[in-house]
Amino acid sequence: MYAPGEVVNPSNTAILRTALREHAVARIGAEPAALTLGMAYGDDSAMPKTTRENYKLSGLSHLTAVSGANIAIMFLLGYRVGLLLRLPRRSLVFAGAGAVAAYTMLLGFEGSVVRSLTMGALGALALIRGTGRNTLSALTTALLLCLVFSPSLALDMGFALSAVATASLVLVAPSLTRLLSAVLPHTLAELMAAATSASLWCAPLIVGMSGNVPLYGVAANLLAAPLVPLTMFAGLAAFGAWAAGFTPLADASLTVAALPAGLIERVSTFFAKAPGNPWQVEASAAAVAVASAAVLGVSVLFWAGDAWQYRRSHHGQWARENTRIPNERSVQDGVRTPQNSARLIRAHAHLEASAQPAPPRPLPPGLKSPTRIARRTPPRYDG
Repeated sequence: MYAPGEVVNPSNTAILRTALREHAVARIGAEPAALTLGMAYGDDSAMPKTTRENYKLSGLSHLTAVSGANIAIMFLLGYRVGLLLRLPRRSLVFAGAGAVAAYTMLLGFEGSVVRSLTMGALGALALIRGTGRNTLSALTTALLLCLVFSPSLALDMGFALSAVATASLVLVAPSLTRLLSAVLPHTLAELMAAATSASLWCAPLIVGMSGNVPLYGVAANLLAAPLVPLTMFAGLAAFGAWAAGFTPLADASLTVAALPAGLIERVSTFFAKAPGNPWQVEASAAAVAVASAAVLGVSVLFWAGDAWQYRRSHHGQWARENTRIPNERSVQDGVRTPQNSARLIRAHAHLEASAQPAPPRPLPPGLKSPTRIARRTPPRYDG
């Protein structure tokens, strides 16, 4: 076993990763160590075959593959740390880019890493902007350029996974972030939204690759996604501490990572052995279509929830303040009407027309005309 700071050369990343893998297996076990290091930088070589098969059957095998979601999470981390440090607005992007650059040095500049770097940067930009309109155009342009310069990527499943994961960050993650921000801190909501959306949208491709339809893949991804950022950051912290020679800090980081990694392992085992799972089909378009329909249904729920929350928080209060049913005095004093919205002007007119006057009071016995009531009632002076 390697001793940090003695035999290991810090410049040799491969030796550092091998040393940390052996130490992590001895410290927390093979399964949690493989999942932790796999989420951190794609090193899942210590994972047993049974555990790997459980991840495939539960639809969670993509968690240990480095994709654009990992790059996006690192970019968001650097960006939010810059916000906490009150950096200038133009420096925030450089803070996120610095975190991505440091992470890329750990991964190495392979073709798949460069591809994930491009896709993840676009996905992180969509999360920060809160919209996917312009970023979706940038994504399609980047995909076309990659295919023009390297047509062989059209048959590369890694390229497809990166593209789909980035598309989920552009189209779904902003809405999910706004939904989670109602109950969680914004930074944690962004990290969870990135992991959840990428996990969901990659599930149909996993089905096409394996030929098995994990019936509970969507549920497994929803349960495992909140645990992904914590496991990933703990694994990275363990690597940094191990490279710096701080073995106690590395052990503490591995211990922290073992908790969410163990929960993810339980989720994968439970759904892998659930009744009816997996649905044995051929790796065909029909199987991918079924999985895509389930993922699309969940995505529609996210979009609908985001739209409902927006209408409730913005339009509801404005409409209550500006569409009032006028009474006799407000007609004379003037009513605030939404001059810039034809839809709310029509709604205001409808409410005004539908307002019913108060029913007349019954006349006292012996009186036949309300005029005599007015004559006998003393005048009221409001001023």
